[in-house]
Amino acid sequence: MMIIKVSNIDHYVDIENNDRMENDQNMTGWTLQCDVDKKSKIIYKFPDDFILKCQSKVRIIFGKKSDMKEEENEILLINENTEESWDIGSRVVAYLMDPNGEEKASNIQTFPLLS
Repeated sequence: MMIIKVSNIDHYVDIENNDRMENDQNMTGWTLQCDVDKKSKIIYKFPDDFILKCQSKVRIIFGKKSDMKEEENEILLINENTEESWDIGSRVVAYLMDPNGEEKASNIQTFPLLS
């Protein structure tokens, strides 16, 4: 089972392979998609031959690295321009999709509207 955790403040997404059968997951062709206030876009496509080992996680960071120790997990850095990659809105949904377009995990966050 795959789990997504999103930090909208620090601009990263953690994806965890929590498979109880101890299966590594080949994520070639998988995408991380984001829907912010009903505007969808693919924000990350996993590289060919990317394997997420069982009981491990990967952090996808948008912009500068967080304070997480690199030995704790693999880190994939998207780019240095956070504003182009990460949208902020009142309802943010992150989806992990396999190459067949099947949703494997999601995370929904809602934020109060600022006036």
